[in-house]
Amino acid sequence: TMATVPWSIIVIIVVIVGVVLIIVRPGSGTPGSSPSGSNSAGHTPSAGATSGSSSTPCDPSVVTLQPITDAASGFDVEILPVATANPPFVLSQAEASKRSKEVYPRLNAMWPVYDNAGIEQRFNCEPLDWYLQPRTWQERTASFQKHALDLFEEITVNATSSAGIALSSIDILVTNSVTGLAIPSLDAKLFNRLRLKPSIERLPIFGLGCGGGVGGLARATRLAQATKNAHVL
Repeated sequence: TMATVPWSIIVIIVVIVGVVLIIVRPGSGTPGSSPSGSNSAGHTPSAGATSGSSSTPCDPSVVTLQPITDAASGFDVEILPVATANPPFVLSQAEASKRSKEVYPRLNAMWPVYDNAGIEQRFNCEPLDWYLQPRTWQERTASFQKHALDLFEEITVNATSSAGIALSSIDILVTNSVTGLAIPSLDAKLFNRLRLKPSIERLPIFGLGCGGGVGGLARATRLAQATKNAHVL
């Protein structure tokens, strides 16, 4: 249970096509070795999970890993449940390719990307027709902020509940947005929806691109390691 460990990390990544939340908590041990039966990240899968299992924005499942108990593990954090959420509209890759060729005929050199990307479907915040009409910067930004915040709220509640952590127990909040802007930031807007503690520390990150998930997780890990007895979301 969460009561048996001194602090934990809950990392959330918010993007316009989905939200991925990873909850991490510490183990103990001496760096440099990994326990028998754990995977390459030093984690021991729980019953029903296999080593190397993962969850993507296209898979709304929750994966739970057991806490590290081996003193020789060498890892001071461990991923617990992994929860995801997606926007409501689904678009097949074939349809996305067809529509993109109609809208951007001058980008014909990029068309093979749709066939070779290995993506079967995409998730959209708006129905397809919405994207086929001219939209102002204000309209696109408003859509991003609404749907990103909805997904942020949903995944925060679900993941903290799965981990057995109260919202009021979150001490640090790290958000990472790649595909849209919000001022005030999404984490600040979340205060209007959820009962987070007033003293929570916030770190909004923007612009890391496709590596944003790794960057957000790295920052949250550093903050947790530097702040004793803190929960980092």
